[in-house]
Amino acid sequence: MYFCTVKSKLERGAYSSANGFVADVRLIFSNALRYYPFGRIEHGAAKNRSGVFETKWKEAMEKKLETTCPLCKVKGLSVSPKLKQGKSSSTSSSSNSRAWGF
Repeated sequence: MYFCTVKSKLERGAYSSANGFVADVRLIFSNALRYYPFGRIEHGAAKNRSGVFETKWKEAMEKKLETTCPLCKVKGLSVSPKLKQGKSSSTSSSSNSRAWGF
């Protein structure tokens, strides 16, 4: 798994939930930590970036829980486009990115 694969999946709308996205990103870091031995710059970079990702992801999820749905006024709910799209969909990758909050 590579970041370009995650990007491609986001652009295609291949993720049906945030869980799939998070699992793929975590797999990238896990693979790097397993492949590169401690002391290598790649190992340190993977550990650092993994920490940054987890912090940012937690912040995004907390922010999402604080938002109130404009339609039903329920806290923690928001209206966003479907994440998984068919071949005939014309939704751009930027709208997929907005649905994820980045």
